[in-house]
Amino acid sequence: MIIEKRGRFAWLTLADGRQFAVGALRPNIIQVRNGGDLPHSYATVPMEAEDFALTIDETADGMRLATKAVVVTVDEAGHIDAFYPDGTAMVQDFRGARTPLVRDTDPQIASAENLDASAVAMQDHSLTDVPGVAPLEIVKSLRPDEHLYGLGDHAGFLDKRGYAWENWNTDEGRPHQEDLARLYKSIPFVIGLTQGRAYGLFVDNTYPTRFDLGKESADYYYILDYS
Repeated sequence: MIIEKRGRFAWLTLADGRQFAVGALRPNIIQVRNGGDLPHSYATVPMEAEDFALTIDETADGMRLATKAVVVTVDEAGHIDAFYPDGTAMVQDFRGARTPLVRDTDPQIASAENLDASAVAMQDHSLTDVPGVAPLEIVKSLRPDEHLYGLGDHAGFLDKRGYAWENWNTDEGRPHQEDLARLYKSIPFVIGLTQGRAYGLFVDNTYPTRFDLGKESADYYYILDYS
């Protein structure tokens, strides 16, 4: 891993050539930049400069960034983990491969699970049909007692765990039941709550984004970003 410090950011180049940056905008706001400088964001409000203590250190297996509110580590494989100052895990990358659900199931079951082609179709467009774009995949570990909230205007329960959602504004005419993946007001911000402590994960893009919040597996949740 090659680490280059630039102000409050560490720009990292991994052995496989991947590049990204990790830095602190505030003691409690960490930003990850994939591949380079971010374009202007219409989703966030510019913040005035603020002085705060920050350390960026090279470690035996990667990089460590620390403020008074959060500690972030990145290992040689590119896993990004965040911890509270007392060492308790806040949110961590999942280690291992995803285990996609088997879709060649009984048609009646597939239909009931909203897996048929007509239900997956998104006004004649699928999230997997974004031309020329391979999604960025983010996979986070999911704790047994973790609850997940947010994502804007979606049908179903307040706790979104166990369901998959697609952030792509859709005027959906079907009944607004809990299996409806898309609706109005897509806000790519998910809140994780465990034992009274909460964190937020904001995916800053205006492109189609899929949030599988534990439907595929109880061990992790994942985000597909088609920007």
